Amino acid sequence: MEEQRTKIKGVTRDDPHTGMNRQEIIRRYLRPGTKLIPRLEPDNPADPEAVALWLENDKGQFHLGYLSHERAETVGGMLRAGQTLDVTVSEVTGGVKGKPTRGVNIVIREVAPGGKSRRLSLGRKLLIGGLVAVFVICCLLPLCFGTGDLILREVGVLPTWTPGP
Repeated sequence: MEEQRTKIKGVTRDDPHTGMNRQEIIRRYLRPGTKLIPRLEPDNPADPEAVALWLENDKGQFHLGYLSHERAETVGGMLRAGQTLDVTVSEVTGGVKGKPTRGVNIVIREVAPGGKSRRLSLGRKLLIGGLVAVFVICCLLPLCFGTGDLILREVGVLPTWTPGP
């Protein structure tokens, strides 16, 4: 799993641990970039594969809802295997006239053993793009102008040519 995008399920119910309305928790505390904590719930009577999503901040711990059953199977398996995951709010939807109910879109990423999520940084993307550009300029462009076969002969890719008698 490189990256998964999904929604939190159950955001219209109350947090069973604090009694707070989840819509109010979302309104007060969630913004794009907010980190969430996935937790297994093997004793969940509705779904023993359930993965709950929690927010922990200086105001307390809040149970926001769940991953869908399909996502919970994959993510839960990774958590049981000891894999560290980075769960981040990508967008809070709704909360406006005509659509008062808020929703929460999230991104789930694997965290590499060194502690970084498996997503290429802008610097790495630029480095890779630069290397590709150098390859194109040095190796492929000469082929377009007729000097490429000379280069390929020099490096041994094409046989050398000698004029006949």
